[in-house]
Amino acid sequence: MIGGHLAESAPDRERWLLSYADLLTLLLAFFVVMYSVSVVNEAKLYEFSTSIRSALDGEGTRPPEVGITDLVLPDFIVKSGIKSLVKAGESDWLEFVIDSGILFASGGANFSATATIALDNMVRILASSRGEIRVEGHTDNMPIANSAYPSNWELSAVRAATVVRFLESGGIAGERLVAIGLGSTQPVGDNATASGRSQNRRVVFSVRQAKVNFAQIAGLSVPEAVGTAELAEGQSEKQSAGRSEEISLELSEKLSAFRIEDIEPALLRQVLRELGDSE
Repeated sequence: MIGGHLAESAPDRERWLLSYADLLTLLLAFFVVMYSVSVVNEAKLYEFSTSIRSALDGEGTRPPEVGITDLVLPDFIVKSGIKSLVKAGESDWLEFVIDSGILFASGGANFSATATIALDNMVRILASSRGEIRVEGHTDNMPIANSAYPSNWELSAVRAATVVRFLESGGIAGERLVAIGLGSTQPVGDNATASGRSQNRRVVFSVRQAKVNFAQIAGLSVPEAVGTAELAEGQSEKQSAGRSEEISLELSEKLSAFRIEDIEPALLRQVLRELGDSE
């Protein structure tokens, strides 16, 4: 005791440091939070918000069912041959599918007369999205062997690359595009039937659902440069091209199954005799 007063201890004089340290810690935590919310992962944010909504609705923590019920393709886009669906096993990927018969002639990778309308509409759809775009070429299991494409692998890859070049020329950034040739390895129909093989010959455009503006797609309208007459003409040509390809495939199947031994000898002699008489 000095002069009747207790001497002030050293720790008491520095208690302000505790409050100062707490303030610095709070400021550090605040800026860390601010930085984390400024870098948004849209897919994670969608999952988080959906989980919170489900919990508030009394549905517990059941994972959200992802679908495309909110995506409505305008009628003129559907008529041009574009279909949409969720990729099986990867529900966060949205697929747009165009039958190869609309885009290409049978056994080739050159665009048909109906390709431009469908692909122009595809460019408009993909322009409403962000992120990676996968373009997959698919074929049926019918073997192909010509000077240009030794197998369905080459055909599917070249078709995918041809479509990618079109998308890039239409304004889609090249760094977003990936061309994939899958040949006949991922069928969606039965290759034993003509209709199943027709389903398998397709080009698929995949983009993440979280990066698609559904409202913008639903609001698309017919371009002024493409009127109703052109759309109707394109639909007619598409149907004709598809029918011609089916007839060609059916004829090819019948010819490949034909054997001279199956003809009745009497009928064969009659045909040969008539041919000789005509000469």
